[in-house]
Amino acid sequence: MSHRQKLDWAAGHISLLADAIEEYQVSYPFRAHPEYTPAPPFVDGTEVHVEFCFEIVNQIPSHLPLLIGDCLTNLRASLDHLVYRLAKEHSQTFTDKVRIQFPITSNPSSFIRQLRGTLSHLPAEVSAALTWLQPFAERWGGRPRHAHPLKLLNDLVNVDKHRAVLIIPAPSYARAIFSVNPPITEPYGTAIRNGPYRTGDIIGTVEFIARDPTTQFWLEPNEIDVAVVNPDTSFTSSALYSLREMHDHISRVVFPALEPFLNS
Repeated sequence: MSHRQKLDWAAGHISLLADAIEEYQVSYPFRAHPEYTPAPPFVDGTEVHVEFCFEIVNQIPSHLPLLIGDCLTNLRASLDHLVYRLAKEHSQTFTDKVRIQFPITSNPSSFIRQLRGTLSHLPAEVSAALTWLQPFAERWGGRPRHAHPLKLLNDLVNVDKHRAVLIIPAPSYARAIFSVNPPITEPYGTAIRNGPYRTGDIIGTVEFIARDPTTQFWLEPNEIDVAVVNPDTSFTSSALYSLREMHDHISRVVFPALEPFLNS
């Protein structure tokens, strides 16, 4: 079954992407540069304010967007191969000249137009299953429609047809780690903002009363990731997590809903 082969091929690319992201992560590509007000060395008893500015030390490798594009293309193709085969098996008027693709839309009216167009080659029970699978279906657990794995797949694969998918570094910082000699001071007013971040973003602040001129603070990352950005909605999500969710949704939801209608 070619749709299964396409999905398996996508899974292979996702594995390659995971390895590439891990290689990027271990290069420690980010840092949070502290900016002190006032600047050290500190006078005993001085109230000090620190802002941590995000900086990319190593840029994302240029082949990562290409790998993500390959994943997206094969995931989308697996859906198109399946709906093509359904039309081929169930319609006597369907020919290879008919350009049919798996419908993905958040607009019910647009979906109805597609059902009356090229999707009219599909039997009613297949159309009903496709309706149930759409991002506009109420069953989608309260999550925003642009976060639906099929909607995100469709948006990003359309971007990738014309330009590289935008990906950005996406570390998150969970806590402020401080070092002081001697260790007699405690920070207060700590505020940490989770990622993703862009270069120049202030990602955290901390205040303290100086008790030693050598007091230093820094942020320790608890997670480093690469995020993919939907340019239409500005929705940002983990590239690897999103691709795996798309794959699992197709494998566990879409295919089981439609494969029973195949003749063989």
